[in-house]
Amino acid sequence: MTDLYSTDTQSINQDVKTVAGELDSALSQILGTEIVTTCAGRTDRGVHAQGQVISFDAPEGTDLLKLQHSVNRICRPWIVVTEFNETSSEFDARFSANGRTYRYRILNQKTPDPFLTSTTKPTRPSPLLSLIGSYYFLCSL
Repeated sequence: MTDLYSTDTQSINQDVKTVAGELDSALSQILGTEIVTTCAGRTDRGVHAQGQVISFDAPEGTDLLKLQHSVNRICRPWIVVTEFNETSSEFDARFSANGRTYRYRILNQKTPDPFLTSTTKPTRPSPLLSLIGSYYFLCSL
């Protein structure tokens, strides 16, 4: 479990830490100007996002490798930036995304595993029998 409540900065309780809020704060501190990120998707508390895409406007000439190292130093251990890429000004992480993949991990054993506690949900084996296989969900907005 992380200390972060969600990806979204629009949390009902403004006193909680969110992924976007922490990124906004770190980027603003490093770049010396207010930065507001847009995330491709939202997560809830306790949900982990791997490969999350964000977008934001950075000052011209920003050294992206140096920025990555600085953000990781400030945001560790719960947030890690794997890379920054320059995109067109029209790119928006949320609206330019052409798909999203969700993976739900359920720990299907009687005893908990302390190394997987933060990324799995324990359950009894019997309810899982109906979930075996691959499923595709369609969401219309």
